[in-house]
Amino acid sequence: MITYILQIIIFQVLFLAVYDFFLSKETFYNYNRLYLLGTPMLSFVLPLIKIPTMQKVVPEKLMVYIPEVMLSPQRVIEKTTFYTEGSINYLSLLFWCGVVLFAVVFLVKLFKIGQLISKNEILNKIFYKLVLLPQKTSAFSFFNFIFLGKEISKEKQEQIIEHELIHSKQRHSLDLMFFEFLRIFMWFNPMIYIYQHRITLLHEYVSDAAIIKGTNKQEYFNTILSQTFQVENISFVNQFYKHSLIKKRITMMTKNKSKQMKKAKYLVLLPLLASMLIYTSCETKDWLQEIPVNQNEKVVNASTVSELPYSLIEEVIVGDKSGVMEVSTNDKLSSTVRLFVAKNFNADISKTLNLKENKFKIYSVFTVNTKGEVEDIKIRAPHPELEKETERVLTLLPILVPASKDGKYVAMKYTLPISSNNGFNKLNPKKEEGNYIPLAIIEHPPVFPGCKGTREQKIKCLNTGIQKHVLKNFNIDVSKNIGLTSGKKKVYVVFKIDENGDIVDVNARAPHLTLKEEAIRVAKTLPKMIAGKQRGISVGVKYTLPITFNIE
Repeated sequence: MITYILQIIIFQVLFLAVYDFFLSKETFYNYNRLYLLGTPMLSFVLPLIKIPTMQKVVPEKLMVYIPEVMLSPQRVIEKTTFYTEGSINYLSLLFWCGVVLFAVVFLVKLFKIGQLISKNEILNKIFYKLVLLPQKTSAFSFFNFIFLGKEISKEKQEQIIEHELIHSKQRHSLDLMFFEFLRIFMWFNPMIYIYQHRITLLHEYVSDAAIIKGTNKQEYFNTILSQTFQVENISFVNQFYKHSLIKKRITMMTKNKSKQMKKAKYLVLLPLLASMLIYTSCETKDWLQEIPVNQNEKVVNASTVSELPYSLIEEVIVGDKSGVMEVSTNDKLSSTVRLFVAKNFNADISKTLNLKENKFKIYSVFTVNTKGEVEDIKIRAPHPELEKETERVLTLLPILVPASKDGKYVAMKYTLPISSNNGFNKLNPKKEEGNYIPLAIIEHPPVFPGCKGTREQKIKCLNTGIQKHVLKNFNIDVSKNIGLTSGKKKVYVVFKIDENGDIVDVNARAPHLTLKEEAIRVAKTLPKMIAGKQRGISVGVKYTLPITFNIE
């Protein structure tokens, strides 16, 4: 989203630059009006356009998200997945606070105009309504309302009304209201304010050009300059007397009409639009910059461990220093990379870095090129030493035979988050007594009764077996008559499969105590399993199980 917003602002800067340098001094007012109204909308649409033919020109580099490596996984899971379902998005909160603030300001301005209409004398004319403002020399229009100060001399009032009537007939207030709404939702974008200023000036050019066709220019200049005028501080009304615009208005009124051949300046848009389309179709993202160091991510649990976007990849081959090991699925590649990092990362260095509670979060991005080499490593960490350690481990990754698509090798980019709580001892079960290995990186997972096959097949069978057991034994009737509102409800169950294969330390979080008790009861009825093993030693594994159901 941040990238999209930045693209909008950049495109609007370019559009305004073209307008200021090439178009603003020309008298093609209607074309300029269309330009100023159309290009802001184009800036919203262009980043969404992806032309496939342009994308194929650039060598394809795919982004693969590897689930997080948890160096002290049980605390991370408890903190981010089970015990805290959500967190405050302060950036989103700031955005909506700004929207509310600017919406309130807009409503106050509307209220101010409403007061002027309700409290002052109104003369109903054929094409407009004239609102007379006592003790004022200001003049402005809002849709079919023309506001005129009574202190303006009678001989000038007719000319001013004629000017404001052009604003009303050409519906200039709609243009200003359009930008006012953009200001509410894009309040942080300075280009919207510049756009509004440009079109406000253009409106005056249009009205002035129409007036001087039927009157003496010198007389009209005197009407504008003869008094010190009051101005209403409302951004979406067309003001006859606005000091900052008067000089530019007079300059344009004295300017000769632009020659038709100068309309060719609008062709500058063509190469600009083409370059924008090429950029949006072939852009590459700096993924590392978009990830905050302290981002509070949801930890991938056992039931979603295989969710990787490999839809474009035909095959992925994992190799080592001596040659090709095996053709691998996305699950195998993911778990292999994470297990390698978990085994080789020396998190003990964090103990000397004065990190808060010895916790840290690292984000890494690297590319496996068409030769299978790891390159372009980028790391973001809270300390340089952690960056060095992460780079050291990633450079030790085994050689990968690159992924292929359409019979050709393609480069593939990976993102790998790493987190830790209170240190890590390379997953050595003897040193980590009382800790539990995450299912995502354990060498030999727990085996549900009847499950066989490879590591991935056993994990899939374990997930399926647990889900079927819960589905069969969970008494959904307990959700009735306990006062829950209708809709989707979610229960989280956390338990451990200990080194003996028993289900222990069962806990749950649910929207009602009755559901919590039922979830714990069902989890405790799970059958005894064959314990998981890490480096030949039986170890415990923590399992997080989300249960979702609907309340009618």
